[in-house]
Amino acid sequence: MTGSVHLVLVGTSLIRNAYRVLSQGGAGGCAAPPGCVELLRVCGGEPRARDEEECCRRLGGGEARDCLAAVACLLDRDPYGMSAELNAMDWVLRGGCSGVDRVVLYASDTPEGRLAAEMLAAWLRPACRGAEVEARIVQGLGRKPFWTGLVELAVTLARDAREAYLDGKLVYLNATGGFKPESAAALLAAQAVAPIHPYYKHEAMRETVVLPYIPLALDRGRLRALRGKLHAAAEAGEASPGESPELAWILGFLEASGEATRTEDGGLRLSSKAREILLLIDRVYEELEKMLTS
Repeated sequence: MTGSVHLVLVGTSLIRNAYRVLSQGGAGGCAAPPGCVELLRVCGGEPRARDEEECCRRLGGGEARDCLAAVACLLDRDPYGMSAELNAMDWVLRGGCSGVDRVVLYASDTPEGRLAAEMLAAWLRPACRGAEVEARIVQGLGRKPFWTGLVELAVTLARDAREAYLDGKLVYLNATGGFKPESAAALLAAQAVAPIHPYYKHEAMRETVVLPYIPLALDRGRLRALRGKLHAAAEAGEASPGESPELAWILGFLEASGEATRTEDGGLRLSSKAREILLLIDRVYEELEKMLTS
């Protein structure tokens, strides 16, 4: 294999850390211009004060440029302290990104997710000269319903990992940032179609660790059978747990969460939301099957 690709899950550590430092007066000549602390506060710097509408309004206002320049100043001054994602990549960045062909940053479908990803991409381009750096917004990620963003991230990450692997690249996943449940599902989906090597900054050990690659092989016959049962249940609006043990995990959850109710014959009647969830799960299986046959 020649060269490597780093797929990076992006959180909002940059926004939170910049808010913390600037609200305390700044550091190393990086000071907050008027309105900057409040902009960062409503854009996720203080999670309980997050206000998406106000965040978008302020990002579109005149104060945003100088504020983002202050955040960029902090990032230049202390990249590993400001960004969890860059901190986990220190082993790559300290070597000048040698051998890295591409870096893809996956952000939530939120103003703060987009902001963090775009600022990290802007910092990485000169740091990784010669590598293609892309910030990508994952549709629905970080928004309700949960399943939409989960499926989109899993499919997108798996597709990119597969493409890079077939192109002869060594594929790494920086799993430090982002939402942990979605990240875990996306990693499993990606490992089913390509060798992908996850790493992250271990909080207790305070060092970057690479997790072992676990080869996963999908049984296509079982996958097709499972897809058939998902479709049948979604179309009929009902399911029998006893006849579909492969679906017991999701049917049990749907019943416990009130999206499926017991019928007199012991079956389950599915709500419209439950039917939508089953079809979203089917989409992941469908896309994985396509990747493996292409």
